[in-house]
Amino acid sequence: MRIIVLQCSVSYEGRLEAYLPSAKRLILSKSDGCVAIHADGGAYKPLMWMNAPNRITESPEEWVVANPKGEKLRIKIEEIFSDTSHEFGDDPGLTKDGVEAHLQELLSENPGSLEEGLTLSKREYFTDIGPVDLLCRDANGIAVAVEIKRKGGIDGVEQLARYLEYLNKDPKLKPVRGIFAAQQIAPQAKTLAKDREIETVEIDYDEMSYVNTKAELEDRWRQQLTISLLPVIDAQLEKYARENELEVESIEESVLLELQVKAREELKRTFYEYFHFIGELDREDYFSTYINAVVETFDPHTYYFAPTDKDRFDIAMSGKFEGIGARLQKKPEGTT
Repeated sequence: MRIIVLQCSVSYEGRLEAYLPSAKRLILSKSDGCVAIHADGGAYKPLMWMNAPNRITESPEEWVVANPKGEKLRIKIEEIFSDTSHEFGDDPGLTKDGVEAHLQELLSENPGSLEEGLTLSKREYFTDIGPVDLLCRDANGIAVAVEIKRKGGIDGVEQLARYLEYLNKDPKLKPVRGIFAAQQIAPQAKTLAKDREIETVEIDYDEMSYVNTKAELEDRWRQQLTISLLPVIDAQLEKYARENELEVESIEESVLLELQVKAREELKRTFYEYFHFIGELDREDYFSTYINAVVETFDPHTYYFAPTDKDRFDIAMSGKFEGIGARLQKKPEGTT
């Protein structure tokens, strides 16, 4: 790693043109050829950068960083204050936090939830620039690199773009396309992914079509259970970390497994109650649901009440009730 503090101006030539006027800045030149220009602010994000592979041409007055795509960074040097190099050695790589690791595990068990026909080739496919979360094959046999995030941002898209550039150099894999998957993806990340020809996937059941076969129905329920389990595990991890004054990343693997079992049991109880509720619905309830779906399309202020619901509505509005009785409700622990 070469670290340079200098007074400079920078221009970018490529898909668009950009310019940084003269100022004191930090340049990081990494051993893989990546070059990043930083200011004393803006958190970790560089002002400009060029991902590897690059060719760097140095002179006392100027650096020119060029890549195979024809893009160039021109760094006009006015004064160098510091220029040092350090050997970092091999990096052990990224250790994911508990939630992201579980998301990766769950999606590796059911890659079809990302794209129909997608099958897993290898989880944590290691490369010289880092591990690809999932390496898959689509229905046509094309290699697909999947990057998984809890919340999808621009950095995640850039990370996947670097993996794709590297993987497409391998004649045994290319062509390789990318899928960026997350529970939530920022609009800016979606825009960048589209520019980089990377697909983005957010699980949104409201936009899914109806299934046609029992096999499709079972696959849909696997997707539903997978996605439903994620926020439950998330809540369990955060609760444990808060009660034990820990960071989520530092929770031991044995505890993660215990919390996952606990989360599955909690989700099982939730669906138990849900299906028992569905089981108690009769024809009158379904008719009411159907009629309301129709009338609300024409007038959101019109609502149909089934006879029983109408009686409950009248009691609630009037505040008066005459009679005696009891109401039974099923719970996992028994009837109450």
